[in-house]
Amino acid sequence: MDAFTTVFEIGTRLVKKVKQMNEIQPVCVKLSNIIIKLQPIFGDLNEHLRKLEHRAIMENLKNALNDAEEVVDYIIEHPRLTKYLRSGKYKKKLENAMKDIDNWIIRIQPLTSGETLNNLSNLKNDVNEFSNELNNKLDDISGKIDNLSIEVMRQMREELS
Repeated sequence: MDAFTTVFEIGTRLVKKVKQMNEIQPVCVKLSNIIIKLQPIFGDLNEHLRKLEHRAIMENLKNALNDAEEVVDYIIEHPRLTKYLRSGKYKKKLENAMKDIDNWIIRIQPLTSGETLNNLSNLKNDVNEFSNELNNKLDDISGKIDNLSIEVMRQMREELS
């Protein structure tokens, strides 16, 4: 299976997982919205992105989406934990995925024109906004740890074990 097909499948799977969540986290909604905006761009650039010379950038995007999917899976598996505290490890993983998506956008911009270029520009703005939001949340994590009650910490330990 080529990287293009894999990227599309991971993106579709991620959006589906977010839609099936009982209590959707805002971070997942934003991620899902970004992926939904990526999909038509894939379609518009289908021929170009399947070329051998673009394999590396498609592999980078595939890895970014795999990392994002790992974060969504973590949130699904640990809903109470993510309700009180968002893991720095997973925030960083999601932040890196957003940076990789941003780098992918930069690298494919020369292949685009017209409406696809406008969609790509809008997507880049969304990714940058989301990345800034993640950075701000990472700064809040240590403060939240200090404010957690003993009961919440016990629940978190139980859920992780």
